[in-house]
Parts: sequence; structure tokens; C-alpha cells
Amino acid sequence: MINNQTSLRCLLMNIDLNILLSNVTAEKFVLAFIFSILFGFGYSVLVSERIIFGVVNGAFLGVGVFLFESMSECSKYIKRIKQGPLLSYMAFQSFVWTLIVGLSLWISHSLLRALDVSLINELQDKHFLRHLLFCFFVVLVINYQIRLAQFFGYRVLTNILLGRYNNPKHENKIFMFMDIKDSTRLTETIGDYAAQNMISSFFFDISSIIVRNGGEIHRYIGDEVVVIWDYNEHGINVDYLRCLSDINDYVNSKKSYYQKKYGAFPEYRVGMHAGKVIASEVGDHKREIVYFGDTINTASRIQKACKEVEKDFLISKELLNRSQIPSDMCSQYIGRLPLAGKKSLLDVFSLS
Repeated sequence: MINNQTSLRCLLMNIDLNILLSNVTAEKFVLAFIFSILFGFGYSVLVSERIIFGVVNGAFLGVGVFLFESMSECSKYIKRIKQGPLLSYMAFQSFVWTLIVGLSLWISHSLLRALDVSLINELQDKHFLRHLLFCFFVVLVINYQIRLAQFFGYRVLTNILLGRYNNPKHENKIFMFMDIKDSTRLTETIGDYAAQNMISSFFFDISSIIVRNGGEIHRYIGDEVVVIWDYNEHGINVDYLRCLSDINDYVNSKKSYYQKKYGAFPEYRVGMHAGKVIASEVGDHKREIVYFGDTINTASRIQKACKEVEKDFLISKELLNRSQIPSDMCSQYIGRLPLAGKKSLLDVFSLS
């Protein structure tokens, strides 16, 4: 772990370097670097520019944008802007990306001029302005696409565009239902406005943890969030338990922050189950991917059983047997529980 004094909260950006380093993996960096070089190559061919210029500029541009996007996940200041109006964050992000574009162009010009004197006549101010305007347009288009993808969810948007679920199909999924504990009492204690603000802030904060652990936010239902993972019947599933552990660690580290800002901190109950479901695309003016089947109903009812057995985290035996429990978690057999709407009893464990 990195000492806070060493990180200095990443100077002015108030960034947690531990989270930053978890985001900036070698795999992500290499992919961003390769994509940037290919983009620069394509641009050079498109505008009949020397390929070396496009490749070098693309590399600097891609690395700069990649680092900024990685920092946006762990900077408190950027998170505050993200939680504001979407248009404000899009304007802020486009401004920062334009600065990165301008800086990368300037570095590319300077570097190539230093290495090859013959480029001086080719890299004139009019070329610089042309490159800057083109890249700014690309930034706006990409920014819009990113926000669109975040609105639908990256996987959902991709699947809708490709028509993957135009016809219903069977899939294996892990479902996690997370519900804020005693939300009615919470509303009466701190007020409906503060309660909703706290719930919104909590869901916003844990969304990056969910995505980082391979989860897909399926939908929000009032004070509940539904998260899904791909499920391998013949393998060991660990991502969803790491996600739960990371969320728990995050909330414990932020209790004083929530308490001070909202007068309470989020407590939640979780139910988890896995199995076969039918996935299908529905709707026209508003499209989404929906799941049908006993699996999703069972996961929801396991979550509702948390209150009855006075446990916060419940998981089906079937899923637990195909999972690897993190070292900081332990399981306890609760018993065979009757679930609403189901004739047979279900073996359930609690996690702590």
C-alpha cells in the first residue's frame, strides 16, 4: 500500500494512488498504446501526412487520454464534477482532452523537429491548427459515444448495436441483488432528501468497484441495484466475491464521511444466486436487455430472506460450491430455507 504522505494525494488532484495503480494495469496501457498508434497511422493516411508524425502524435495522445481517464476514477475532485449535470462533465472532459491533444501535438512537433530538420517546413502553424481542429472534433464524437455507452452500459449498448439478443437466448449468469437496509427508517431519521442523496452517492461510488471486478450493472430499482456476472458452470467464480469484499472495505473506510455529510452511512443486504436465464432485447423507443427465469427470481428472494434470518449477505449453496472465498471472508451454513413462490427448500449460506 502506498503511504498517503508519499502520494501527497497526487498533488492538486486529490487522487488515491492505490486505486490509480489498480486501474492502470500493463494490459490496459498496452491496449491503449496500440490503439493510439493505429489511430495516428489511420489519420496520417487520411490527410496524406507523414506516417511518422501520426504514429508519434497518436502515441502521446492515447497515453495522455488513458492516464486522465484512469485518474478520473480515483480523483475526488473529478468525481464531484461527474456527479453534477452530465453536460458539465462532458464540457470539462472535452476541455481536458483538447488540452491533451494540443500538448501531444506540440510534443510531437518539437520531437520530430529535433530528430529530423527536414520536417520543419512540413510542420507549419496551419498544419498544427488543422490537426488540432480535427482531433477536437474526434474528441467530441468519442466523448458523446462514451456518455451514451455509460447511459446504457457498455455491454448492453454493444449487444443492442450487434442485435445479439434480437432472438431470446439461454445464458449462464450470476445475479447479485443489493438492497439498502431499512430505507424507510432511514428516510424517517434523516429525511427523504438526505436519504436519497446518500443512496445516490453510494451507488455512484460503488459503480467503479463493480466494473473493476468484471460486474455489469443491470438496473437500479429504487434503493436496490442488480448486478450480473458471466457464470461458468465448470469453473471457479471469484470476481463477484472480490467485488463484495471491495465494496465492504470501501464502505467501512467511508463511514465517517457518509455520517458527517448525510447523518447516516449505507448499510445493505445482498442475495446471490447463479444459473440459466433467458436473455432478450425488448422495447422500441427505449430498448434494454432483460432476463427471465427462475435464477433471477431466486436471487431476489434470497436477498429478501436476509431480513428474516438477520444476515446481511446470503448466497445459495450451488453458487458457493463453485466459488473461491477470499481470505478476508468466511461462510456459515444457515439451512434449508423456504423462499416465497418456491415449493422446494434452498440451501443457503451467509458470508461475513
